[in-house]
Amino acid sequence: MSKVNKKRATLVKAKVESAKVLETAVEPVKSPITESKPVESSVNVFVYPNKGKFELDSVKVSLNGKDQSFTALTKAKFDINGLKLNDLVKSLFIDLRLANTSKFMFGYKNVYSFAFGLVPLGFNSYKSVITHHNGDGQRSLILNANKHFGMTQIESTLVKLGIAYENHKSYVKLYLSKENLVKVTKACQSLVEVNVTG
Repeated sequence: MSKVNKKRATLVKAKVESAKVLETAVEPVKSPITESKPVESSVNVFVYPNKGKFELDSVKVSLNGKDQSFTALTKAKFDINGLKLNDLVKSLFIDLRLANTSKFMFGYKNVYSFAFGLVPLGFNSYKSVITHHNGDGQRSLILNANKHFGMTQIESTLVKLGIAYENHKSYVKLYLSKENLVKVTKACQSLVEVNVTG
């Protein structure tokens, strides 16, 4: 082997060995896997009998696109995300799931149309506290004066946060949008005494 070839072979061998050292020295950086916890969206719901309509003993509810029958005057577990509601309305009610349980509970009723939301605790009241009625539009919300908060408190809470609403004497009606969702959620959480930590 000539001197040139020996020198070339030595250089090639040195390169290969240094490459092997680099391969073992540099380990790929593993990014930490962070699993985001799914937001709890299941709540206990009191199923009211349909007022002045058929199906008085059983109430049909569309959950996850399928009609299910529930016995009237009983509690059932509903996944808010499974209800046929606008995503903004779902988001609001998920954020209200920790309402003060000594005063409020979730209810499903069909009075003049399907309605889902919070009602005063006690099984004999059709009166809503914060409710979505599907006959009022996909993003509508009704805040009703009740024994826990009146019209003055509702209006002052909404005005303080700069939320537009319609005054209907014993209740207010407003519409959810991407722009006002955070403010409306904050107002509703205040009214139903959600303990917001952090």
